[in-house]
Amino acid sequence: MVSVKYTLTVNNQDITELCEGEIRITTQRRGAGKLVFTILYDEEIEINEGDTAVHTLDGEIMFKGYVLKQGNKENNFIEIKCHDQIINNKN
Repeated sequence: MVSVKYTLTVNNQDITELCEGEIRITTQRRGAGKLVFTILYDEEIEINEGDTAVHTLDGEIMFKGYVLKQGNKENNFIEIKCHDQIINNKN
């Protein structure tokens, strides 16, 4: 059995344990890559638009970008959407 270890950090805060469900990464040939995930609400963790988000898999960076949108707290869960740095280079 293969064991993989992933981490998810926002502004150097490890929020891996708060993740619920899938962590989705999508890329496009033209345009920004996206990272979407849902976390369990924790009043001690502050996530703001513009914060740096990093997702690693077995120590290798799979995604690095910025929080662009976060959903409202619904049933104690928050969906976070991030875009990679390409979005900043489009203009």
